[in-house]
Amino acid sequence: MKYFSADHIYAKGELLENHAMLVDESGTIVAIGPGETLGGDTTDTVDEMYVYPGCVLLPGCINSHVHSFQVYLRGRSESSLHFQDWVTSHLYPLILSLDATSLHSAALLAYHEMILSGTTTVGEFHYVHHVPGCERGSGAHQMVQAAEALGLRIVLLRALYDRGTHPAQSRFHESPSEAIQRLEDLHAQYADHPLVSIRPAPHSLHGASGEMIEAAADFSRRHKVPMHIHLAEQESDIEYAHKHYGCGPLTALQKLGGLHEHTVLVHGCWLDQSERELLAETGGGLAYNPLTNMALGDGVTEIPDLIQRGVPISLGTDANIRLSIYDEARAVEYIQRITRKKMGILSPESREGHRLLDMATLQGGRNLGIPCGSLEVGQQADIVVLDTSDPSLQPGALEAGEALLSQIIFSMVPQTAIQHAFVGGQQILRHRTPTLFSRQELHQLILSTHPRYNSH
Repeated sequence: MKYFSADHIYAKGELLENHAMLVDESGTIVAIGPGETLGGDTTDTVDEMYVYPGCVLLPGCINSHVHSFQVYLRGRSESSLHFQDWVTSHLYPLILSLDATSLHSAALLAYHEMILSGTTTVGEFHYVHHVPGCERGSGAHQMVQAAEALGLRIVLLRALYDRGTHPAQSRFHESPSEAIQRLEDLHAQYADHPLVSIRPAPHSLHGASGEMIEAAADFSRRHKVPMHIHLAEQESDIEYAHKHYGCGPLTALQKLGGLHEHTVLVHGCWLDQSERELLAETGGGLAYNPLTNMALGDGVTEIPDLIQRGVPISLGTDANIRLSIYDEARAVEYIQRITRKKMGILSPESREGHRLLDMATLQGGRNLGIPCGSLEVGQQADIVVLDTSDPSLQPGALEAGEALLSQIIFSMVPQTAIQHAFVGGQQILRHRTPTLFSRQELHQLILSTHPRYNSH
């Protein structure tokens, strides 16, 4: 048994003062209560104690949508003229340059940076399946191995892709039968792994055929797990859906049998009011990536309307301009403010910290289908420890309560304020340093494996 205590623990939407948690050997939280009481009752059963005065314990962030290899686009693709230029001049050339080692090193680079900013679970939407150095179709293992090397929890959202003629798309392309068989094999292989989960992810309406989407939806229903799909990201996706399916993107997905209570859309920038209503009625969710949407000029998702309708919204870093979910959380509010030219859009009653913090944590667990994202009995002990003396948490930390929660979202520099992190009760960050894979090892690996691609 492990004992965790701090000045405050964020649980059930509030900061509990001088509380503690007990975590069993499986990494599950088994008790939360006043520190003195909980510690006094369990002295004989506690093997390890983690006591953090002057700190706050929060659930670790959940990055519900990322393509980790795209971290290698940084520094080269920022001045693309438009989305298609970004794809053809940068994304596809990078994909054609990848091999097993560079795919692995990209994941290590992305995950290392995530841990420093408080992420404990990554939802890896992986679609580069066929690369030199890997058995055909097995690129996903590079992602899993990178997460294991750092102690990170990973939900592998295995993409299913059977459309497209560009040479780079041959690295994703597989028939529906091949894709589902590989998905089933992965699911069986990692069924008992405590930190790895496998989910179906038909890439998009333009990347996955109707047959592929139907097969993915069937897998999702049979295994009772979420299914993720890119949908309505670009305005042109509306035209595509009408041309090929005679209706809007979400209605097209529904026609293909891909819309149900386990469906999670990625982006959703161009859902109209009727589609947002349909998503809510069906019980689906949204994985939102505001910084990537801004960077690629995608558009603005109607987040307030989706929230009002009860759609669970989680956050992701997608193209990895930055890899902090806290940055994404504050961007959610600020995009709405600049669009509507007013403040307090998502939280007129000054509860920004709660709603946005839940998007960064609790809703991520829901949309990935894992028992993580909140510090409560029965959940996994995925924890970050904030030092309230950090300058980026002043003066809110002096007041605690709502002031501290608000400052965590809107002002905190996670890379300096977060001191420690745990996944399933196992420490993966100690004094701002990953415990299992050093920065020096990472740097040497990047030097030797970084792919050099030629922009077109």
